[in-house]
Amino acid sequence: MKKSEKRLVCIVLVLAIIASALSISLTAFAKSQRLILDVRYSDTMDGSEDLIWYVYTPEVSGTYSFLSFNVPHSEAYLFTKESDALGKNRVLTQIAYSQSSPNYAERGQSGSIQFCLTYHLEAGETYYYAAGWWSANRTGGTMNVMLTCDEYDESSIESIDLRTSVTYDENSNGKWETDSNGNAYFSYDIARLLTNLTVTVHYKDGTSSSVTGKDEIDGNSISYITNQASEHWYPAASSSYSGNVLTVTVLGVSAEFNVTVNESNLKRVSLKIIDYSTKEALEGATVKRENDSVETDADGIAVISLKGGENEITVSDMYSIPRTVTVTVNQSVTASDFTDTPIELVTGDFNRDNVINGKDYAYIMKNYNGEMQEKEFLRFKNQVNFKKKNYAPLVIQ
Repeated sequence: MKKSEKRLVCIVLVLAIIASALSISLTAFAKSQRLILDVRYSDTMDGSEDLIWYVYTPEVSGTYSFLSFNVPHSEAYLFTKESDALGKNRVLTQIAYSQSSPNYAERGQSGSIQFCLTYHLEAGETYYYAAGWWSANRTGGTMNVMLTCDEYDESSIESIDLRTSVTYDENSNGKWETDSNGNAYFSYDIARLLTNLTVTVHYKDGTSSSVTGKDEIDGNSISYITNQASEHWYPAASSSYSGNVLTVTVLGVSAEFNVTVNESNLKRVSLKIIDYSTKEALEGATVKRENDSVETDADGIAVISLKGGENEITVSDMYSIPRTVTVTVNQSVTASDFTDTPIELVTGDFNRDNVINGKDYAYIMKNYNGEMQEKEFLRFKNQVNFKKKNYAPLVIQ
């Protein structure tokens, strides 16, 4: 091969490697999220030059606003993809920008230095939003954004009807949990409702269509938004009572469905489970009554439904010797808090043979080291030779 030919081959190879590297780099760092209306997104940003990218393709033309929440001074850009002058390449073209929100109070934003990028979007066209810090001194933080529709163009839908035979009972299809204020609430299985919900769309031309358990109707997507995560269902007798609402939206038209939860004669009972040796709260321990069971939270609290009168429950953990406890519930109340009488549980039975002995010591020696090993040895010392029958009968009332 001639020297000039070798030089040409080298140049081609170098260019190919550079092109490949650029392709990998652009692909590796390109990142975007597809937006859903009225859903808040939270993303961590590295610094002032970082941008978080979002994509949205509206099904209905209208005026939309892209908003930021609870962040320092921020800014947003809106782009579309268009062909360049030669018609060969597709490039991003900026069409809007915002670094302030004059009507921030009406939109629930923390101040005017949030962005509010409002623009009329056309149905079927894809738009690209980018959000970042306005200040050049930002080194990182969390960006919180949401896309909402201020006003849709004329919709072809007159109304939406929602219907289902599904109801919830506080003793099934969900579980009792505790909120941040210590209140017991019923967390229900929303999938059970969505699978059986019939959505009927009535159009302005007099026609209608129905689907059951689908996320699309007549080629248009159905949006389901439930407030269960922030607005819990509490018993009607509770001062915190509130119903749960499911919002269903098609082509900008929405309907609300009130989720029914039937109350029963069972009582909500709060119990606390602690470690027999350390007296520390046990997270993830199981409290079981017949076919119903719940796990304790980070504070060792479990909320379970029990009948009025005498109940027998079983308390256990992954490496515990299970314990049976009798709980007596007042017939005349809807809820009882027995957390001031903690249930102590022996949790050093690593071999699950209902006795703490040398086998458990050997397990600790083999599987733990350092501070964890010392902690487990101390626990073993306090529990050695303990058997299930050594639990003192415990009656809580």
